[in-house]
Amino acid sequence: MECNKQVRNKVKSPYIKIGTFILLIISISNSIYAQNITLPDPNFKADNWYLETTLGLSYMWEDLAVIDNTIDLDQATTAENSLRFKALFRGSYTLIDQLMFGAHAGFGYLSYDILQAEVEQSFQNYILGLHLRYYVDIHPKIAIFVETGANQNFFTNGNSFQQDYQKWYTNLGLKLRVDPKWWLSIHFNDILYYYSDSPNFEDRSDFGVGKPMQDFINFPTFGVMYQLN
Repeated sequence: MECNKQVRNKVKSPYIKIGTFILLIISISNSIYAQNITLPDPNFKADNWYLETTLGLSYMWEDLAVIDNTIDLDQATTAENSLRFKALFRGSYTLIDQLMFGAHAGFGYLSYDILQAEVEQSFQNYILGLHLRYYVDIHPKIAIFVETGANQNFFTNGNSFQQDYQKWYTNLGLKLRVDPKWWLSIHFNDILYYYSDSPNFEDRSDFGVGKPMQDFINFPTFGVMYQLN
């Protein structure tokens, strides 16, 4: 019975954190309205097109997110110089004020050295998918957003390894307007996620809940968006 209780507590804990985060955002929004701060027209009006690029990059010495099944956690100390990079390109259209629908494509790259074998492993990941994003304005130049989407991934290191898998995700982000048509953003990826198979580029499996701040520190992701019309 005690074991079952501990398992339930571990499962509930991430959801409590996510719920607390959402309540905090709602509280901030209510505080803005309570102070009678009136915002102008929505930052993202209906019937507009946007192009966006997001980039993620990390480099770690003697640290490795295990990708290849031939490497387990006991062998991770033999690997170092792990480089991970991902670029996503989005095209989006605002269906109604603050609600965007779009498509994305991207490329990921992962490499690391195996010290004992004196070899370098490298992987490439190709991404195609769709997304839906909703914005909440908290200032004429600041907005937060929730994005949910799905994509098809092609994970390979050439002829010796290939893995195709599907990913469903929910992300959070913060946008800052730096020009009438230009926005900068910070992305907190995989708040909620599902991976159909493993190994994969993110080294995750099945359904799960991310750790927003820790994941961002391990793999920071930033974006630039431009309004076409």
